[in-house]
Order: sequence, then C-alpha cells, then structure tokens
Amino acid sequence: MILKKVFIPILTFVFILSSCSDSSAGARNEAVKQMVSVAAEDGISISEYQAGCYVDYVVNNTEIEYTDIGDDGFEPADDDMEFFTTVLAGFAECDIDLFGGSDVSIDIGDLLEQESGAPATGLGSMDEPYPIGTTADIGDAWELTINSYVADGTDLVLAEDELYHIPPEFGNVFALVNITLTNTGEEVRTAGEPHIKAVGDEKVELDEGCSLNTIPDEPRIYKDIFPSGSVTGNWCFEMPEGSSLTIYASPTWLDSDNIFFTAID
Repeated sequence: MILKKVFIPILTFVFILSSCSDSSAGARNEAVKQMVSVAAEDGISISEYQAGCYVDYVVNNTEIEYTDIGDDGFEPADDDMEFFTTVLAGFAECDIDLFGGSDVSIDIGDLLEQESGAPATGLGSMDEPYPIGTTADIGDAWELTINSYVADGTDLVLAEDELYHIPPEFGNVFALVNITLTNTGEEVRTAGEPHIKAVGDEKVELDEGCSLNTIPDEPRIYKDIFPSGSVTGNWCFEMPEGSSLTIYASPTWLDSDNIFFTAID
C-alpha cells in the first residue's frame, strides 16, 4: 500500500505529543517543538506555525487529545486508513511540503481525493469543476448551485454599510458568488454545516468574509432548513484583481471530500 511505504520514514513525526505536561497548552507547545525538530532531522523544513496548524488539525479531526500520547508519539494501526487520510489532509491544509527532503514524489491533493472518495478526475474535480448554473450533490444530503458571480463586487460590499466598512488589501477585490444550498435529506439542517471555500490563480485558499464587512444579500446560514428547503445568498471572498475563482465545498467543516465548481460564466 502506498500510504504505508510513504509514512514509514516519517512515522516518528507524523504526530508527536509529549505527556510530560499536565495541560493541553503545554502538551501542544511541546508537540510543536518536537515536530519541528524531528522534521528537520529528516530534512523537512517546517515552521512552528505550520507544525501548530498540523497538530491542531489532527487533534480536531481525530479522537486524539494533546495530553494522551506518550513520549514515543503515536503510530496508528496499519489498516487505519481514516487516520492516514486525516494526516494527509493536515499536511495539505497547513501547506507542509512532506517530501521536500526526499526523493519521493506524490501528488498529495490527488491522493487525498482518491482515498476520500471525492473525484480525482472528471466532472467535479479541481481540473474539471462543475460549470456555473449546475446543481451538484456535495455529500451528506446537500446540493449546491453556483447561480451567478460578480468578479469585482468591492463597491457593492463597501456601500452596504456606510458607517463600517474595510476595503480589501491593495491590488485585491471582493468577489461575490451567489450560491444556493438545498437540504435533500429527511432532517432539519442549517446552511452553516457545509464548508464552502474558494481558490484563485495562486492555488491558495482565499479569505472568506471580506474583512467582516456587511455582505449584500448574505444568507442567514444558521436558520433552520427543512427537508427540500433551500437558502440562497452571496458568499464573499477576497482575491487578487483579475484572478480566476473556483468554489469548492464539502458537506461538513471536518470533511476533506471537496467538490469543485467554477464561478466564471
């Protein structure tokens, strides 16, 4: 199995937590320091910020606690594919170049999609996103549709609240994407459950929320949505002027099964 071969050299730092501290904060700090140190020994350069991001990601997405791992770290069972998938997602989420110091070459994003069940290729993948206006199943009884897109909605956002507004960084714009989420399940849900994100030309996740400005036609995502009900509104992302924009969504904030949509008509 490729995952086993890939992780044998780095299991020592896949997730190192020290039990010498009585507090979660202390254990977290120790884990971060150990991860940076052990990674450096393996020729992998990561910052304390990246290590902290990764440690938090694994703790938040598994049953592991900061304080329940011994000095030898944590080595999952050989068949624990769910844990390995989470590990890969953590590396990708925190922009850690796992193989920078070795001759191993692998597309982590592609591997994540293959292991998680999200499309690695074909319609709905990053290389072939659903076109605007298409309704697609994003999982867990949710459907998503990109209705329209305003590439530069900066003036619309800043005009929404005359008293409080913050412009985008120099060279950036606020992009508005009108989205419909539909509850296709049998239970009452809220539109805050799915995780909707965006990526531009730089292939880095874009900031959502547009500096906490008031967004025109922003959906009230925490209102109850009954079966077959929908909510429609604008999601706002800050991006470099002239950049492309691709929306990607997963059914929950902890899920890595992303479905991709183009926001360009």
